Amino acid sequence: VPGGDAQKLAERRGGRLGEAEALALVRDAARGVAELAKVGVVHRDIKPANIFLAADGRAKLADLGLARQATGDDRMTASGMIVGTPAFMSPEQASAQPLDVRTDIYALGATLYALVTGRPPFVGRTALVVVAKVLNEEAPDPRDLAPALSAGTARVISRCLAKDPRERFQ
Repeated sequence: VPGGDAQKLAERRGGRLGEAEALALVRDAARGVAELAKVGVVHRDIKPANIFLAADGRAKLADLGLARQATGDDRMTASGMIVGTPAFMSPEQASAQPLDVRTDIYALGATLYALVTGRPPFVGRTALVVVAKVLNEEAPDPRDLAPALSAGTARVISRCLAKDPRERFQ
């Protein structure tokens, strides 16, 4: 993929992307999540560095190293293990609960947040601090960091980042 990844693209642009561009990249990644969900696979590590840019400008979800079946024992990683990138993992992933596509929806929201604000929704000095925030705090309004962000995009991010998976997009 000649375009590199979304993280590097944002870095080249001063740390963040414009709203329309970030939405387009995450939309393309969401299409990848939908295809994974059709076959019962949860990615478990969606983040800007795992969204790659194809020559035609479309984004491709990559790095399936942590992906596993939503049900059953696919032997890719042990059940009950906490794996992923803390700043982008859902509360259920951070607490080693059963996962389904809604954990990837959470990560898409965290990714969109990072792309439009220049940082993930939760930051901390250690991975444990970040996990504690994921589990116990509401994400800050992205418009606090990106005041020009539309209310609609802020609502999409907020819904993706709902602590309860039933409150996320289904």
